[in-house]
Amino acid sequence: MRANFPTEALERAWRPARVAGVIGSASVEDILEHTAGFLSAVCSVFGVSSVLRGLDVGSGPGIPGLLLAWQLPRSSWTLLDSSLRRCEFGADAVEALDLSDRVQVVHGRSDEVLTDVPRATMDVVTARLLGSPAETLELCAPYCRPGGLLVVSIASRDRRVWESAAGVPGVDSVVVSHDGGNVFARMLIGEGMDPRLPRRPKARERRPLLSL
Repeated sequence: MRANFPTEALERAWRPARVAGVIGSASVEDILEHTAGFLSAVCSVFGVSSVLRGLDVGSGPGIPGLLLAWQLPRSSWTLLDSSLRRCEFGADAVEALDLSDRVQVVHGRSDEVLTDVPRATMDVVTARLLGSPAETLELCAPYCRPGGLLVVSIASRDRRVWESAAGVPGVDSVVVSHDGGNVFARMLIGEGMDPRLPRRPKARERRPLLSL
């Protein structure tokens, strides 16, 4: 982890998000500790000094994408969220960490066509659980380039479901690992991802990518 993280500046920037109930009571230090699991997964495939393009889906105030941008100094990130208010919290945090040259905040949904976020172009895509495992996988994996990495913070009870993602065309491998008290699914994305993904909500509900 990089030293001299601007904890106080981020805490001040996140204060409105805390008041709105977007972050909860977890301290910046606790959130950094959780982000370490994402960082470890990224660094198991790419080096800390690698030039990376990342997307954080459902980022809200910038968790974990903004913190990863700080830890990976040669990376650039898009923080995507469907809530305009949460995007405003994220933009405030980007400014507080002085990362506007490497981090953009985009208001939108990943199942829409987004001009600023082309699919199949990202080296790294991250997310906290966005719903069911099938929903999270479909909303995130199509944004990885072939050879890219998807990292998701998951519930331990869903381990077998996530491991079954190795059977989805375009998912080359799945590793579920523990980091402290947190569980992460790490997926390498290859060729063969269905170009129609992500589908609209009703189609995802009728035929989920994963089911156990």
